[in-house]
Amino acid sequence: MGLRLRHRLAIRHRWVQRPRTGTCLVAASDPLVDGETTSPAQRLLVVGGSANGLSGELPLAKWLFIPSTTTATIQRPPAGDWMLLDARTTIGPDGIGLTQAAMLDHQGFCASINQPLLVTPRG
Repeated sequence: MGLRLRHRLAIRHRWVQRPRTGTCLVAASDPLVDGETTSPAQRLLVVGGSANGLSGELPLAKWLFIPSTTTATIQRPPAGDWMLLDARTTIGPDGIGLTQAAMLDHQGFCASINQPLLVTPRG
């Protein structure tokens, strides 16, 4: 199974606005490790890692958004499976970008996600 298909199956998305704006309800579909319960913090990290792909400023079919790292600052673990991921990406003229995201659940703010990016054309 390809990585892109596996990602689509592992994370459920419900767009808050159309067209894609970087604001999306997200939930992890599968356990992180087969046979083990995924903790709330692990679920947050699984879906938080997709922030750069959900908020891309350029078409995903033509551009790569490669995060060199992902930093999550967790204020508290999320309550429940579904979280709101509110992400924004900025891209400089040199191909360096930054994705910043807030993650919220039904109780409010849970965490911030930061991903420095290399942005380059596909192919």
